[in-house]
Amino acid sequence: MTLHIGLASPSEAEVCARVISEALRQDPVLHAVVPGEHERIARLTVLFTGVLRTGPFLNGVVDVARAQPGGEIIGVAAWKGSERRSRAYSPASDSSSAR
Repeated sequence: MTLHIGLASPSEAEVCARVISEALRQDPVLHAVVPGEHERIARLTVLFTGVLRTGPFLNGVVDVARAQPGGEIIGVAAWKGSERRSRAYSPASDSSSAR
């Protein structure tokens, strides 16, 4: 299988959060933070949507993997850093901030 890797757009934050939520559904640390099984994926998706929007989408990068260009997101990697800004949020007038 060939994967197509690219940047997520801010409008895809909730979809990215759902992919992360499904991957980490059984994580024991997350069970302590978000206990119970009732609507677990939905509750984790709300949590990770907030994390992505206030972290990597603001000063990092959110990469996604797709089976085909423009297809369904099947993997997510979020990178947050004090010196790196997402190209999706870089001001058009400041090309030096885009990486």
